[in-house]
Amino acid sequence: MQEDTKTTSSIEITDSTTAALWLLSDEARFVTGLELLVDAGGSTK
Repeated sequence: MQEDTKTTSSIEITDSTTAALWLLSDEARFVTGLELLVDAGGSTK
């Protein structure tokens, strides 16, 4: 039986903003077709 687990942390608006700014930066110039989840690790549980 799988337990219902909840994340102990939550994301801040700056977390999603930082991810968006990274995607717009030169550091992400070779990134294409990426689904970037910003969910405090909730999708890994």
